[in-house]
Amino acid sequence: MPRIAPPVRALALVALCGAVLAGCVPAASETEAAETVAAPLGLPLVDGVTVQAGLVYASPEGTELALDACLPASDGTAARPAIIFIHGGSWYRGARDEALYRETCEWLAGAGYPTFSISYRLSPAAQFPAATDDVRAALAWLREPAQVDAYGIDPDRIALFGSSAGGTLAAWVGTAGEGAWSAPDRVAAVVELSAPIDLSGVAEDARLTQRRLDYLGCESDDDCAVAALASPITAIDASDPPVFIVHSEDEFVPDEQGELFAAALREAGVEVELLVVPGDRHAIMLLDADISARILDFLARTVDGEAILAAD
Repeated sequence: MPRIAPPVRALALVALCGAVLAGCVPAASETEAAETVAAPLGLPLVDGVTVQAGLVYASPEGTELALDACLPASDGTAARPAIIFIHGGSWYRGARDEALYRETCEWLAGAGYPTFSISYRLSPAAQFPAATDDVRAALAWLREPAQVDAYGIDPDRIALFGSSAGGTLAAWVGTAGEGAWSAPDRVAAVVELSAPIDLSGVAEDARLTQRRLDYLGCESDDDCAVAALASPITAIDASDPPVFIVHSEDEFVPDEQGELFAAALREAGVEVELLVVPGDRHAIMLLDADISARILDFLARTVDGEAILAAD
């Protein structure tokens, strides 16, 4: 039954953490009904989704990193694919439990995917590869037997879903390395919304330049060798998983970034779908009815394997 979550208690965790300080972690995890946030995107949410908030998944250099698990109602079926969701914020801000991100987490759970919305270390205090290391740490945590059993997931079918800067992190982890998608640092699919992919400064809105340099730990582009290493586009090979890319025509991160990424993936023989829509919507704001439906179709064809079963 479709529902729209009422605008109640959305500030519960924020009040504990003080505004939107990403990385602030409750002392203990909480399990809450899904009716805890407004639904500003208008995504189709369903009854039965629960949220386990503030689960610590890693403590790099003594900094506790937490995630929120958005869980579908159990249907008694075999182990299900899972999704790690990575919020945006130009690498320096944002929080996993902001209303837009919580709604996305609940929407994906309502579609049948246990979804894990993560915090990660932010710049300028943390520079590349800290945030990508955190995504990999969340992936390792999710693949531990305790989590596999508790959440009924298939560790060989994990997708990354990232918005804006979170899309950069998802794309980087998705393309780094080579070999089987079930390997410890690999995933079976990537969805990225409005992600900067080439971090050399090409096709960039000037408003993002300083944030990108802060993330890279560089003073300027004149001496920033790490930009190539941090750019997902430089690590592509034929073993990479399928990728779904969305941009709008006149947005904050130019759609040329998505076009460059898609072209490089195609050249390597990787399955890719690029969707560029009219307007200036950016990142998570792109999730209208059509795009959200197409993302679910992509996930059904990849991590769910429905297309393969139908062909058989």
